[in-house]
Amino acid sequence: MITIILLIITTLFLCFALLKKFVDKRFKIKLCALCASVATTWLAMLLLKSGGFTIDTTLLAILMGESITGILYQATYRLKKKSKHHPLLGLLILLLGTTIAYAILKGVVAWKSLIILGAVAGIMLLQ
Repeated sequence: MITIILLIITTLFLCFALLKKFVDKRFKIKLCALCASVATTWLAMLLLKSGGFTIDTTLLAILMGESITGILYQATYRLKKKSKHHPLLGLLILLLGTTIAYAILKGVVAWKSLIILGAVAGIMLLQ
C-alpha cells in the first residue's frame, strides 16, 4: 500500500508543480505542490475509507500529520513576516490539528479537547 501511495503523491506533485504558475496567477494564491499532493492523497484515502474500502489508517494518520506540520510552519512563517506571531500559536495549531485528525480517524468529536483549545485561542486573542 505504501508504494502505491508514494507513487500517487509523486504523480500529484509533478502535476501540481506544472500547474503552479497558472494557479498562482489565476486564483491569486501561492500553491504549494507538495502540500497539495499530500492533502489530496489523504483526502482521497478518507473518501475511499468512507466508501467501504480498506485503508491503511497508520499511513493515513502519517499523511494527516504531515499536513498539520505544513500548516503549522506556514502559519508561523506568514505571521512572523507580519510581526503578529504569538508564542502559543504553534502549540495551538498542533493541538487543534491533532484533535481534528483524531476525531476524523476515530469518527468521534473530542468535545473536551475542542473546549480546551477554544479557551487557549480565547486567551491568545485577549492578549
